[in-house]
Amino acid sequence: QLAAELEKRVRGDQDHIQGVQMTRIAIVGAGPSGTVFCLGLLAAGVAADDIVLLDAAEFPRQKLCGGGVTWRGTETLAKLLPDLQPGARTNGLEFQAGQHHLQIREPGPQWLFDRAELDSSLLARCRAAGVTIREQFRVSSLTATPGGWSIESGSGSENATWVVGCDGATGVVRRLAGLPSGRIGRLVEGIFTAGHRDLAADRLYFSFDAIGAGIPGYGWIFPYPKPGAEGLWKIGVMDGRGVVPGQQLRDWTRQYAELNGFVPAEDRLAGWPEHYFCRRTRSSTRRLLLVGEANGIDPLLGEGITPAIHHSLYAARRLRQALDRGQDRVQGFETGFLRTTEGWNLYFLQVLADFLYGPNPGRWLNMLFTTPSLDRLARSGAVAYGRFSSHAIRLTSVLAGEAFKRLGLPRPDWDPGEPAPHGAIEPSITPG
Repeated sequence: QLAAELEKRVRGDQDHIQGVQMTRIAIVGAGPSGTVFCLGLLAAGVAADDIVLLDAAEFPRQKLCGGGVTWRGTETLAKLLPDLQPGARTNGLEFQAGQHHLQIREPGPQWLFDRAELDSSLLARCRAAGVTIREQFRVSSLTATPGGWSIESGSGSENATWVVGCDGATGVVRRLAGLPSGRIGRLVEGIFTAGHRDLAADRLYFSFDAIGAGIPGYGWIFPYPKPGAEGLWKIGVMDGRGVVPGQQLRDWTRQYAELNGFVPAEDRLAGWPEHYFCRRTRSSTRRLLLVGEANGIDPLLGEGITPAIHHSLYAARRLRQALDRGQDRVQGFETGFLRTTEGWNLYFLQVLADFLYGPNPGRWLNMLFTTPSLDRLARSGAVAYGRFSSHAIRLTSVLAGEAFKRLGLPRPDWDPGEPAPHGAIEPSITPG
């Protein structure tokens, strides 16, 4: 009787899916997080036939992104894809606020990519490995089934045992799965040519003068990474709280570019959202994971590619463990990531972002730019940006000392509620 019942259920399941092949793992989103997650699964021994990559776009596709990858990301990319070449290389970061400057030298170079080329290169690796890739597959519905998920789009359907959302800041998988998101910020960026001021093409520039203008974030100047685009730069601003109107972000970006001697190469300033890491954000449920930016990226500088790579490789290992154990959930998915080096550092960056983009940012900027021990550490070339675990005691003690000062010692020389110092752009909105 038991055998007969099992046979009946099998026939019923086969009738239910009506000949549609059941795919074990459906990855929604074929950007760096989706493709690196796919490559991580393959490296963990998951068969290519058990994976399908779904994306709403057709590749190659243009993708809005600063394209910067700091050393902790370039180091990993070089191991994962040893023949992958960046569009440009830089050899350091420079933080600036007013006349204060903080030089950061990492153990190795930073890479800059044109996202169309990076994404296509990673996707080609997955295709060459035999993974099924469905482009122009825009997910419209996600329905839980006894065996996993039914995924619908205007161009067809897929049935999967597991769904992995690698679809970015405002991804459809999170929304359809009913998982709340964390903090969503905004960025604006344009392409400019150098004018009267010469900046070194081998550095990434970050300006926290944006805070003095009431924007909880920073402006940036990056060399444009596309081959043949020498003399072009990407200039933009990040609103790390998503509270500043887009027009005011565009106005600030144009003023910032002009102040630094740049002229527009095109009229358009593009904008896009970013989803920042928060240790309280849920990124998993039954037979479903959110990976990469869908989980959250660097909340301090908004670096996305590097955290996405590390989280994708972590998630691939954890999903393989769940498959081996026959589990329908990845137990402790979020807390387990916090115990990794990248997870711990993203949490530390969240703390720093809460200070710098919180109610008293001038006090913390003063600490960042005038503490000799931080300056020496930044210039030493011993630490990659965002890898603070080995210096936790030192950095925590500095932060604790600054917190103690806030109890009543003299205020620092700049607060965003006051006029911006040293020629910084004057506030255009009420600081908040």
